Amino acid sequence: MGAELPGAVVASAVLVAVRVAASGFPGRAAVGAAVTTVGSGLRWALALFLVPALAVRYGVNFGSPLLAAAGGGCVVLVAAVRALREGLGARRSGSPTQLFMVAGQLGFAAVAGLAAAYGAVHRVTDTYYEASLLRAVSIFLITAIVVCAATNEGLRIIPTTAAPRERP
Repeated sequence: MGAELPGAVVASAVLVAVRVAASGFPGRAAVGAAVTTVGSGLRWALALFLVPALAVRYGVNFGSPLLAAAGGGCVVLVAAVRALREGLGARRSGSPTQLFMVAGQLGFAAVAGLAAAYGAVHRVTDTYYEASLLRAVSIFLITAIVVCAATNEGLRIIPTTAAPRERP
C-alpha cells in the first residue's frame, strides 16, 4: 500500500473538502442540463459495462484487442446516446438556441476532459494499463463536470426541471 497511500490521502482530502464546501450551499438550485447529461452517461456506462466487462478485459490480452476495443466503444456509444436523450429530453420545451448552447457546452466539456485525460495518461507510466485507464476516466469525468458546472453558471443556462436533492 506504500505507493498508493499518497493518492488515497489526496483523494480522501478532496472528498472531505467537497463535502464541506457543499454544505455551504443549502439553497442551491437544480443542476444544468449538461451536468445532468454527464451524470446520466456515467450511470448508463456503468450499468452497460457490467455485461461485457470480463470479455473486454481479457480480450485485450488473450483474444483480439481490436474486438475488445470495439466492445468497449459500443458500451460508450450506447451510454452516450441514452444520456443525451435523458439529459436533453428534459429540455425539449426549450428553444433551439438553448439546445445548441447545451450541445456546445457538452462538446467543450468533452474536449477539455479528453485533453486532461490524455495528459494524465502520458505523465505516468503504469505497470497495468487498467490503472492508466482508470486515471484517465476519472480525470475526464472530473474535468467534464467542472467545465459543465462552470459554463452553466457563466452562460446562465436555464437548469433542468429536476428538483434539487435534499441533503441528509
